[in-house]
Amino acid sequence: MVLKMGFSGFQSILERVYDGVVPQSGYRVNHTEDVFCCWYIRHGEARLRSQYGNVRALPGQWVFLPSGLKRDQDFQAQTQLLSLRFILEADGQQPLFLPGSALVIDGDDATQLELTAKNISQRWHLDHLKFPIATALGESWLAFMSDWWRLVTTQERWQLWDQLRDVRLTHALHILFQQQQAVIPWDVMESKSGFSRRHLDRLCNQQTGRSMSEIHQVRLLSIAYAQLADNELPIKAIASRLGFADASSFARWFRRQTGFSPRNGRRKALV
Repeated sequence: MVLKMGFSGFQSILERVYDGVVPQSGYRVNHTEDVFCCWYIRHGEARLRSQYGNVRALPGQWVFLPSGLKRDQDFQAQTQLLSLRFILEADGQQPLFLPGSALVIDGDDATQLELTAKNISQRWHLDHLKFPIATALGESWLAFMSDWWRLVTTQERWQLWDQLRDVRLTHALHILFQQQQAVIPWDVMESKSGFSRRHLDRLCNQQTGRSMSEIHQVRLLSIAYAQLADNELPIKAIASRLGFADASSFARWFRRQTGFSPRNGRRKALV
């Protein structure tokens, strides 16, 4: 099941809710997901390592993971958590945040978030969502998103794309987000921005910590995940939409990015 709703001018897609002991598949090395994740630690301990440093979360704390964060994730044996996994995009599928670290939030600062997440979990796992249960689930999800947005936008480590101070980079990124091709068309980028590829990469690295190509790949993977969540959309059609020559080229690229095939990516999105 996938829940799609508009939120404050954005598209929010709740892909998965899990409440229980962390399975073996949750222990990952060099793991990247182009979705946002929220974990509420019920019991045990979560440990994350990334280029931004180490993070440790204990019972009663939340962990907010930004889309595209490459990390190692480890847990104390029998750790129990409540997990929500979702996509959040602006118009034109533009990413919302600059690359950043995981955030740990004390439960005392997010008491309403915990209650709302529990309501979502209880309703999510019902076999057949019908009115008024489906309506209540949607209302709970909007309440969760409102609290989550308030918490993350007050954290200095998560910066919104539209808060970039260099108008040259902002303009270049707007051009980039309009491109729907597997490889950046640098001739178009240079022509429309007025800067060379080298200069654009330097600007991007200085302000985001990533090259233009890396940001393009993150955005492309995020779009791919969102489209794979639509079980009616053939993988061949997704490949074409994303600018790949064929489904095989798309599959090879997707496997390099994630370690698994688009079909497995679709199963993960639909769980």
